Amino acid sequence: MTEKQTQLVLFDSSGRPRIVLDADEVFPHLSMYDNDGYERMQIGIDHKGDATICLRDQSGRCRVNLGVDGDKCGIIMHGSCGVPSINVTIHDPGVVPSIEVRNNNNQPMLLLWSGAPVQEFCVPPTTEKTD
Repeated sequence: MTEKQTQLVLFDSSGRPRIVLDADEVFPHLSMYDNDGYERMQIGIDHKGDATICLRDQSGRCRVNLGVDGDKCGIIMHGSCGVPSINVTIHDPGVVPSIEVRNNNNQPMLLLWSGAPVQEFCVPPTTEKTD
């Protein structure tokens, strides 16, 4: 009887692991690694069947998330400190899509959604005098 393989690792010509296909029961995924051995991209499916793509920076933080989660899909772009900065979400029909921009303290700075009058999309002008 042969043992079942749950992971496939592909190495570059220098012997470094570059691509890993992992058939984990909870989160099967495909990962790609840079020359220094850091995971830079991951595509996976969770236990509910929701799919995600995560693009990581050199420090390993997820900077861009693209995914489908139940009745919605979206993309989240994180700032360098790991806080979600821009979130674009589309829900099932009947729920308006939205774009949310947050600052480094994770506080909402701007929320845009379809169906709103154009003037609601505008950021109010500052009252400070500039030279």
